[in-house]
Amino acid sequence: SPYFFLAEGNYPFPSTYITFSVTEGKAFPLPSWPMRVACERGIDADFGVRVDGSVADVNFTLSLGDLEVAVDWADATGNGDTLTAEQLEASGVMRLPPPP
Repeated sequence: SPYFFLAEGNYPFPSTYITFSVTEGKAFPLPSWPMRVACERGIDADFGVRVDGSVADVNFTLSLGDLEVAVDWADATGNGDTLTAEQLEASGVMRLPPPP
C-alpha cells in the first residue's frame, strides 16, 4: 500500500529509494519524513469512514455517508455510480486528501 511505502521510506532526508524501486526506474523523490508530511496534509483525520464486517476475513463494507463499497476477498463493488452529485458531496469523499 502507499502507506507502507511511505513508512518504509520515512527518512530524515529526501529520498528516491522507494519510488525508484516501485516505479520501474523512475525516481520521484519523497520529502524528508514523508509520513509526517502525509499526516500534516490530513491523512490522519477522522473522515467518518465506517467499517462493518470482518477485515481479517476480507469480508466487510466501507461506508461514508450514502457511499458504500462492499469487499468480499477478491471482489469489491460500490454504489458510487448510482449516487447523485449532491449525495457524493454530502458523503465527504471529496474532502479526503489526495494520495501524497
